[in-house]
Amino acid sequence: MDTSSTRMAGFPIEGVVGPLMEEVVGVARAAGHELPGGIVEDMIDCDPWDTFFKPSMQQDIEKGNFIAFKNIIGEPLREAERLGVPASGLRMLYELLKIKQFQLKLKRGVAVLATTKRGRE
Repeated sequence: MDTSSTRMAGFPIEGVVGPLMEEVVGVARAAGHELPGGIVEDMIDCDPWDTFFKPSMQQDIEKGNFIAFKNIIGEPLREAERLGVPASGLRMLYELLKIKQFQLKLKRGVAVLATTKRGRE
């Protein structure tokens, strides 16, 4: 969803975006970076309500491009794992984006489905 629709609907912010951002703030804190209070709300509200801005990963998906999730989501996730900070939301999002990326790779013919059990053997 674009940023305006996400904020207008409300529940994506409350149930997904906000909690994920709080995980990132927790990772930053564990790494010794104290972010300003209210940073999550400030970042959520930084775009005007009427812009209907599409985040870069949404634009990538709509264009059929590969998604830059390994940088955007992967970096804070790797730091969380390095520091032992729980980040189950980031892990779930990362894995879902990995699935979407694999679908894009299949569509482009740069990946194939394995013919063995779970593709691991």
